[in-house]
This record gives sequence, structure tokens and C-alpha cells, in this order.
Amino acid sequence: MWKQFLDLLRQIFRLTDDTQANARKIKELQEQIEALTRTVNHLGYGLQHLEERERHEREKLEMRLEIDRLRAERALPPVRKKSQKKNLKPAANKEPDEE
Repeated sequence: MWKQFLDLLRQIFRLTDDTQANARKIKELQEQIEALTRTVNHLGYGLQHLEERERHEREKLEMRLEIDRLRAERALPPVRKKSQKKNLKPAANKEPDEE
């Protein structure tokens, strides 16, 4: 009878240790899951940002293509280079001795 009682106590202590070890492992796994969740969320936000940036780039490219098409059709004047813009003066700003 004492032997059965001691075996039962050993089993209770072993199960208590196993339960505590399992609780620690569960806590570690929960922390890992939380870290993975944060990482996945971060990647999702990055992907959304990338998609938005790519959409804006496509829109800009479409606008450039439309402008080039309109210039080719002569609907818009040709682009002036920066050096041409600096050398051009409006007619109203001419000095009287130039006339």
C-alpha cells in the first residue's frame, strides 16, 4: 500500500513538472506566433506601399505617354530646353533703345 502511495506521489510530481514545462513551451510558442504575426503584418504594409507606389509610377508613365502622343500630333508645343527658357524675354520687357 505504501508503495502504491509513493508511486502515486511520484506520478503527481512528474505530471506537475510536465505541466509546468508544457506551460513554458506554450508561452514560448505564443511569443513566436506574435512575432510572426507582427512580421507578416509588416510585410503586408510594405506590399501595400509598394503596390501604391507602382500604381503612381504607372499613372505618371501613362501621362508621359499621352503628352508624347499629343506632341507628336502637334497638339502641344515642343518642349523648350532650360537654356532656351533663360534666353527668352517677353516682348513687353524690351527696353526702348532696342526698338
